[in-house]
Amino acid sequence: MTIKINSKDLPNTVEGIKNTLNNIDPKMKFDQVFLDDFIQRSYEKDQKFGRITFAFTLLSIFIACLGLLGLSGYIVEKRAKEIAIRKVVGASVGNILWLLLKNFLFLIGIAMVIAIPIVWYLLQSWLHNFAYHIDVGIIPFVLSAGILALVSLGVIGWHTLKAEIRNPVKSLRS
Repeated sequence: MTIKINSKDLPNTVEGIKNTLNNIDPKMKFDQVFLDDFIQRSYEKDQKFGRITFAFTLLSIFIACLGLLGLSGYIVEKRAKEIAIRKVVGASVGNILWLLLKNFLFLIGIAMVIAIPIVWYLLQSWLHNFAYHIDVGIIPFVLSAGILALVSLGVIGWHTLKAEIRNPVKSLRS
């Protein structure tokens, strides 16, 4: 039996319903469950899964940023003489930044081409389990690609500016 209650005195209302049902059929077992509690319990697994996924996502983003930081630092150090020669010849910071960034953007593009269909398929199959679900649009994927490109630009730009500040003579001597 489902009963809609609109009362400010919930304990007395529930007790009144229990007494009324007991008067009608004393053998009937009264077991109350509120709908909002039932719905909350049914989504606990999804909420726990969301928290765990969020934690692992942050961890993987942090590890990826560390890898990008190390790789870009390594590439800038490896190409220090080339950067110094370009600097002496008159290349601008933008030219040197583009020289280093285009390889990373190419790799990021390949990663996105591989990752977006996989993530889209996994999201669609997960959302298919719900009675009411949304369609996944293109905006989250474009937004994530943009954020990834900005983070890459920031990290590589930081290493490029460090290389620009260095004296080119010291880079050419070593």
